[in-house]
Formats: sequence, structure tokens, C-alpha cells
Amino acid sequence: MGFDQDRWNSGAGNFTGENPREGMIGDVRDVVSYGMLRTDVHAVLGPPDSSGRDVDGYALGRSAVGVDFETLEIGYADGRVVRVDVTTT
Repeated sequence: MGFDQDRWNSGAGNFTGENPREGMIGDVRDVVSYGMLRTDVHAVLGPPDSSGRDVDGYALGRSAVGVDFETLEIGYADGRVVRVDVTTT
């Protein structure tokens, strides 16, 4: 299907229930690459749902296999992507 920016952005701020972002993780890995500038990530994925000095978080909603919630975390060093992980809380 490929990455759909409008569909991705429709899931912004959705921390509960189903989120269209969850099914797009493989596609996100195709458009966000190691070494990419943080500003370029924001241009593709939009503003993060949470952000820290060296990490951005994008809500993925409830895990398909449990009651936990998933977040796409993108880690940065010197303003460039060094880590792309899905975390569960």
C-alpha cells in the first residue's frame, strides 16, 4: 500500500483504541531512514505527539495483541535519526 501521509496524520493524538498508524509501521521505515534530519522527519510524519531533547514519539494506539499502547519512537543524535523503534507501555 505504501506510506500515506494523510492517513498517518489522521491518527495524530490517538492514544487509545485503533489507530491507522499502526498498520503503516513498515511503510514508515521506508520513508524515515538513519541519518535523516529531524526537520525532514517532521516534514514527512508531521509534528510528534510527544517530544524530548533527542526523541520524538508518535502514538500508534492500542497494541493488536494486548491492552498495552504502542508508540513509534525516533531517536536523534546531533539532529539526525539514529533509532526507530516501536515501544509498548
